Amino acid sequence: MINIDPATFWQIIRAEAEHEAHARPAMQRYFDAYVLRHETLEDVFASLLAAELMRSDATLPDMAGEFSAVIRQSGSNASAAAVH
Repeated sequence: MINIDPATFWQIIRAEAEHEAHARPAMQRYFDAYVLRHETLEDVFASLLAAELMRSDATLPDMAGEFSAVIRQSGSNASAAAVH
């Protein structure tokens, strides 16, 4: 198992997505929507979760920002707990 921090992992994914988006112009919108417009991996998960919930219930607001904040906070707590 490779031990890599989430920020480095996300930068690798973004670099690959940027390369693929340039190499495959037809896929540019896909890479922009699902990878490149997000600052962190947590933001991607939050966005996908919010989109799925909105698809299942059209009356729900977009909650990606709220989900992202909770995921980031939970990740920070988990990292801190792992250190101690």
